[in-house]
Amino acid sequence: MRVPKGLACLVVLTLLIGGTGFIPAATASFPSNPYTRRIAAGGTTWIAPLPHSLDGLKGPEFLAPEPDEGMPTDAGTITVNRSYSHGGGLGPAVTAGKKAKSNPELVLSFAGLNHSDQRLANGGNQFSVEPPDQGLCAGNGFVLESVNAVLRVFDTAGHALTGVTDLNTFYGYPAAIERIAGTFGPFLTDPSCYFDPDTQRWFHVVLTLEVNPATGDFVGPNHLDIAVSQTPNPTGPWVIYRLPAQNDGTSGTPRLLAPPRWDRARPVPRRLPPHWGRCRRLLHHDQ
Repeated sequence: MRVPKGLACLVVLTLLIGGTGFIPAATASFPSNPYTRRIAAGGTTWIAPLPHSLDGLKGPEFLAPEPDEGMPTDAGTITVNRSYSHGGGLGPAVTAGKKAKSNPELVLSFAGLNHSDQRLANGGNQFSVEPPDQGLCAGNGFVLESVNAVLRVFDTAGHALTGVTDLNTFYGYPAAIERIAGTFGPFLTDPSCYFDPDTQRWFHVVLTLEVNPATGDFVGPNHLDIAVSQTPNPTGPWVIYRLPAQNDGTSGTPRLLAPPRWDRARPVPRRLPPHWGRCRRLLHHDQ
């Protein structure tokens, strides 16, 4: 009977992992009962705007850019024509669809944060980043908007109640890039926010990746930074908490002892089953 390659790989993986006792990562021991971990406060903050820079932007514009469509390279700037092809065409005939049963309509909208706000915050010591990863929360008559990598508070009519504050400053870090000195601060991303009506408090969370201040290269440690407002008003003071999130056993994090190459965790058997070369490529995965 001819066995499909995918099934053969599945059988091989089952034998290697189940039959031979192969364990790809060391099993960490954790308490069987739920437990509470105390996180010390890391300081206080507030949404206080710093001056914007002038429109004369200075490079670098992106953090560690990679050659991509429309991105500058060593050969010069690439200009990409994103217009539609020339010439006309006839599309298929369509019939109008029925209206939504809920009859949705726009009740209120206002201009929120934009790329100019992000790039020019903190005196222009910011990068151009994408996607914006908007975090938006509302309550108690306020609207808090956060994107990569700034935040601002509005009222429910869309009037700005604060200036634009970059996330590095809000969380007590050096600027994303200090353009005069040429140094780098931590890389903050993926902002989220929430207003809890029960406690009447605002919560803001970002992922923070530590970098080499001289080069901007990531160095490994990272943490979730959590800001909690001290009043129902998000324009007031906040307390910051930092929760380490790396997996190397430092700062109270679990140490996951996964081998660097799964296919090297155990010696490969001398007599290889059919299609082993294909399966080995599937296992050849850098952690």
